[in-house]
Amino acid sequence: MENGRPKGLLLDHEVVFFFDKERFCRELAAGDEKLAGGIYSIIFESGLYECCNSGYTVFDQLYDQAVYSFPKRKLTNEELYDKFVRTWNACFMLDAEIADQIFLRSKMPIVLLAVTNPLHCEKVRASRVMDYCRAAYVHHHCRNIGGEMKRLGEEVKIPHRELLYVGTAPSHKAAAEKLGMKTISHREQDILFAHLSLEGVV
Repeated sequence: MENGRPKGLLLDHEVVFFFDKERFCRELAAGDEKLAGGIYSIIFESGLYECCNSGYTVFDQLYDQAVYSFPKRKLTNEELYDKFVRTWNACFMLDAEIADQIFLRSKMPIVLLAVTNPLHCEKVRASRVMDYCRAAYVHHHCRNIGGEMKRLGEEVKIPHRELLYVGTAPSHKAAAEKLGMKTISHREQDILFAHLSLEGVV
């Protein structure tokens, strides 16, 4: 890095996208607060949600757990699955304010890192953030996150040690640091942009 400044930004998708867990449970339970709380507990407090990056198999496992939290329902399993998928996808959203601030103000190339479940990958692909990124995709079945980070740097011809990683996933942060990258792990907007400014990104 020249003068300690990065030459590129490796941005984890979860900085500019978020999943509204409460809304998901509320909409899936059709307004039944007690049922929504039960779904939240089964999916998000059980540790299952943290595993969903593995793809469809874990997504189906989350669905199976949700099915058993419906003691009485008129929907068939197929109808419930369709509702589960649509509600899940609707609750994974672009944080437009943060995205605009980063992409419009960035003084350097941005590489978007998207390692997540298939539905989220499709949402990232379809979003406008892809228009701003130089090399912007890692498939959800990725196992070697450090290798993928290095490959993305090579794709945009920026040495991995000259990329600045921004994201909050502990395993991704550790992989970035192992490659010699500086890292920023704040999700709070004011703190995030203060750090980005210090690094000369915005």
